[in-house]
Amino acid sequence: MKKKKENLKKREKKIFEMLYAHLMESDKYKQYCNWLREANSDLAWPEELPRSLGITFSHFGDIFSDSFDDSFKRWLDNKKRMDPGIGVIEYTQQQAVYDFNSSVKSFVESHGREPNLDEFREVFIDRLFNHLPASFLFRAHFPMNPNIDMVAQFKELLKKKEKSKEVKKFKQQWFFLGKIREDEWRRDLEAYKLKEKMTLKEVIKKLGTKAQKEDYENANVQRAFNLYIQNAKKIIKNIEQGYFTRE
Repeated sequence: MKKKKENLKKREKKIFEMLYAHLMESDKYKQYCNWLREANSDLAWPEELPRSLGITFSHFGDIFSDSFDDSFKRWLDNKKRMDPGIGVIEYTQQQAVYDFNSSVKSFVESHGREPNLDEFREVFIDRLFNHLPASFLFRAHFPMNPNIDMVAQFKELLKKKEKSKEVKKFKQQWFFLGKIREDEWRRDLEAYKLKEKMTLKEVIKKLGTKAQKEDYENANVQRAFNLYIQNAKKIIKNIEQGYFTRE
């Protein structure tokens, strides 16, 4: 068990290192971190910056002033929050109270009064199922012989929710999805960084294989390196938007 946990942490660190390296190249994230440091949010939000940077910050923190280890600890702490085996009872109690109050508040804001029981049930279920893709509060009292129909219905509901676009979107904001392509990601990022100060042909001569270096004028070789650079740009943009994937 201990070895399994160590291997998972090593894998997690590799994932984090790749995402971290790309985020270091983000001018928007650097501007966002500077904005936070300068005025403790007293200044108005810079209009040119996407709000999604706040999601990214919750996972990485200020990578330009914090240490790598501090940022990685933040990343792991966030992952633990999503682990159902850690603090699940306390977290569920807090979440249930929050969902209850938020449902009542939203109804009051739209109707000018508190909901009756039927209205509350409707708005509460709507909130859990449609507006909180990561949440599903379920409480049931099972008699001596469990109600198989109810269990089957609940499983069917979970399957439906799992396939929803909202859940997939949420997962991308909390977990790295996809295969680890460490060599590809490092190559693509290096090409992206070099392209800032070199011509494409110079980048090929610097990073290409022996055959590519000898044939750097070839359109297919140049197209391949342009794709590497675009891949790195895509990863950076995705992380800025709070999605930890290249897909």
